[in-house]
Amino acid sequence: MSNQPSETPNNGFGGAETIVNEQGWLERAPIPGSEAIKIALENSINLCGLNKSQIELILKGEFIDQETLNSRGVATKRIIIEYDVKENASSLEV
Repeated sequence: MSNQPSETPNNGFGGAETIVNEQGWLERAPIPGSEAIKIALENSINLCGLNKSQIELILKGEFIDQETLNSRGVATKRIIIEYDVKENASSLEV
């Protein structure tokens, strides 16, 4: 019964994909880390102490989920945000 996709269309999760957890309750299915960070940034745009234009610039960037494995066998997950990318004119010459 754990982590089974739900077929219930109107379940109060705003159309998000859901799963049935180990206790039999519906919960929102996990989303990629980069998507979670993007949602958090969208929700924080108008918070005091943050530069709204900087957050908007970051949100226009590319959010990348990456899994790595190093030579010692350590696996990690990374979230990379590439934003405000500027190309040097001299690097465009071929």
